[in-house]
Amino acid sequence: MSLARIELEAGEEHHARATLTRVLTIEPGRSGEVIAVATGLAQNGRQQSAIGYMEVVVDAALLTGDWERAVDGLQTFVRVAPCAPALIKLVELCVDAGLDAPLRAAKAQLADAYLDEGRGTEAKAIAEDLLEGDPGNDAHGRRLSRVVELLDAGAAGRVGERRGGGGAATPVETDAPLEVDLSDALAGLDAVPGAAVSAGAADSYEQGVEHLDAGRVADGVAALEAAAREPRTRFRAAAELGRLHVGRGELQAGVEWLDRAAEAHPETRDEGLAVLYDLADALDRLGETARALALLVEIDADAGEYRDVRVRIEQLARAQTGSSGR
Repeated sequence: MSLARIELEAGEEHHARATLTRVLTIEPGRSGEVIAVATGLAQNGRQQSAIGYMEVVVDAALLTGDWERAVDGLQTFVRVAPCAPALIKLVELCVDAGLDAPLRAAKAQLADAYLDEGRGTEAKAIAEDLLEGDPGNDAHGRRLSRVVELLDAGAAGRVGERRGGGGAATPVETDAPLEVDLSDALAGLDAVPGAAVSAGAADSYEQGVEHLDAGRVADGVAALEAAAREPRTRFRAAAELGRLHVGRGELQAGVEWLDRAAEAHPETRDEGLAVLYDLADALDRLGETARALALLVEIDADAGEYRDVRVRIEQLARAQTGSSGR
């Protein structure tokens, strides 16, 4: 340990880490001293060095199959220095060790660390997952609200940059990357209208609409289901079926068809956003508040002030946290 300290003070970090590895191989019980070295480095702003020394502790514990010591060591470190790289490692360890409670705590810390660093996109996926797993948890609801605020602020900043400043911001398309959860659903929102459609599929779709307009619901459903099996008409047919079922109060079937539509490619961006909005509405009515809230957050991040999305986000967030109109 004395040699390691000398090497560390001399700036020979590679040698110091090798020395500490030998120390813990011989005497694993001294891992607390190495953790103290790591936390001291982190507090002095040397985060990368600190993480390197924590890797020594974790690797030494895992070499002996001591998962508990590896997790405990990282937990001690992140209480003092809750940095994203160390928390990611802690999450991975908890997953591999099958430790549910420490995993949830680590994920919450990681989401908070991302938020503190202004990394709303990374925080969002974790916050949504935590809230879906524990919908009644006030802290998870507040965390997702922070995500919404951060993403909103970032979107407003990008709009301001494109407008050159001044004046009230109006919703415009941004160059921001699409969010992970909806990347497939939104991948074709800018597709060229009027793409070639097979005659059979187009006929099935048109016949389905005509049957519905004439009140022949069974015939209309059959024709639309046939059109939904064809890639080129899948979006509109599935959307039509989803809205039909929702309108008849068959929410579960409606959600299933709207889900299929969301996975297909719409001809226009507006059509795609409308389906995502209708899907969120149906999920909310079905009682799947967490999924509805997550979807609305995605729409808001990608499309800005779309319809009443932001109002509904606030309402659902309050419902999740048990708030009473604050």
